[in-house]
Amino acid sequence: MRRRTLTALRSLLLAVLLSLTFTTATAQASQTPHAPHRDPRASSSFVELRDIDPTIIEDIRYATPHNFTGVPVTGYTRPLCLLTRSTAQALHRAQRRLLRRGYSLKVYDCYRPQRAVDHLR
Repeated sequence: MRRRTLTALRSLLLAVLLSLTFTTATAQASQTPHAPHRDPRASSSFVELRDIDPTIIEDIRYATPHNFTGVPVTGYTRPLCLLTRSTAQALHRAQRRLLRRGYSLKVYDCYRPQRAVDHLR
């Protein structure tokens, strides 16, 4: 029974990781210096993913014209991945495991401001 449980948990973890879309670690994001930024309007439960794990590749296209709308989406003033602290920490733990195997997580979108939701309607 214990073996079945471990197999089921491993399968679940793999499914979650696959759903997050991963790429090879050789395609690491450029490591530009980053000073932590704290928007005073943001809830303290939200953090920038790069402050928790700068090795996770971020491709936040809604801040650029390189998305399906062809223009930057309202509400995205810069390519920023805001997540709850617990989500960012969970991704960090997954990233550590993936890097050991030669893979990396890549995120395409994170917290979406209401202005962006309105823009996409």
